[in-house]
Amino acid sequence: MLGINSWHQCSIFICLYVGYMFYIFNRKSFSFVIPNIVETDGLNSGDVGTILSAQAVAYGIGKFVSGMLVDRFSATKLFCAGLCLCGASNILFSVSPPGYFSVLWFFNGLVQGPGWPSCAIMLKKWFSPAVFGTLWSSLSTSMNVPASLGPIACSVFIAWSSGSWRPVMLFFGGASICVSFGSLFVLKDRPEDVGLTLEMLTGEKKIAEDQKKNKESTMTKSKHSTWSRILSSPYTYVVCGGFLVSLIIKGVVCDWGSLYLIQEKQGDQFLTGAFLGTLELGGVIGSIASGYLSDVAVAKIGIKQIGQPRHFVLFVLFPLLFLSMYALRVIVTDLPSQQTFVNGLGFVLGFCMYGIISLVGVLALENSADDIAGTTHAFCALLGNVGLTLAGLPFSAVMEYLSWNGALQLCELSIIISFLLFVFAQRSSCRIGDQIKED
Repeated sequence: MLGINSWHQCSIFICLYVGYMFYIFNRKSFSFVIPNIVETDGLNSGDVGTILSAQAVAYGIGKFVSGMLVDRFSATKLFCAGLCLCGASNILFSVSPPGYFSVLWFFNGLVQGPGWPSCAIMLKKWFSPAVFGTLWSSLSTSMNVPASLGPIACSVFIAWSSGSWRPVMLFFGGASICVSFGSLFVLKDRPEDVGLTLEMLTGEKKIAEDQKKNKESTMTKSKHSTWSRILSSPYTYVVCGGFLVSLIIKGVVCDWGSLYLIQEKQGDQFLTGAFLGTLELGGVIGSIASGYLSDVAVAKIGIKQIGQPRHFVLFVLFPLLFLSMYALRVIVTDLPSQQTFVNGLGFVLGFCMYGIISLVGVLALENSADDIAGTTHAFCALLGNVGLTLAGLPFSAVMEYLSWNGALQLCELSIIISFLLFVFAQRSSCRIGDQIKED
């Protein structure tokens, strides 16, 4: 079902999964030990916020730049170098005084950038397009493993080290460096590096024909600048809109959901925690299911010049997301008496929200010309970071001005607009980078 037909494909997928899992362990390690750092090093909430913000800003920059670099340099080397430097930053953090925390964590965010763009490019080059969505979604669950195991591992290390958080950071850093060196020997940029072709691995003759067409097309298109090709493609803005809206909704639901349910729906910390738990569970399942179902659509319909088969999964997820948001705002009136219903809504919200996020990432990469795929994905994903930013302070300002009800109605309107953009896109070319014609 996953389209893994050889030892090379199996080892590369496992290596990417484990490697990116350690990227996330490094990224979240500070968050896991915040209570201990506050207690032992005397940091206040402002200090903690500054450190977290430094990493978030740096990660946005690093991911955008890495998306462009991965089109020009070895994805393997970028992936391994980023993971090694992440580990080094964690080790330095574990032995440094508080005055250096923000600088080191900014550096950590910066070198986190190559992780996901490198994974995306290697997935595209090593696996059949028929299973790309399933593999992309499955690989994205590597982000959920640290969220589940991280707090437990930290508790064990802190207890073992008599309450000190520093061995935790040291362990994640050292382990990441070891994994990065191991990955350098396992990962390969493309099947040709080991004397294979994607056609040999998958048995799909059409892949070889498509690769030949892409190579011939790229020779012509490369005369134009990368950015002119990306920005001249109408579908770029459709995918950007999908990233923007889905990440706004994610930020609003995940960051503001608890407060909304407590203030407006008579909830408490325990009940809202259950809601967020079902939200994440739905997210894991939705991410994998959306990738698999969209692969089924591609297999049955095929990739054509007009439209995109994966859109049909979005045509189900967007309306369900809208109805779930509407129900949470209008139908839910008393959380304690509607707990089961609200938890069900949380599952559906997570399923749709993470499913859409996963699919728009696939669409950005899959529909791009091969030589600009990383840059295209980086540009579209940058709009996702803008969405997360809008879900912070700007959303709170809108909420103060329009109330919870008005702010959530704007979120629902944004879902409808993004949905309509994908509907209209289904009647036109969905390629990115193929629009410029020779004079």
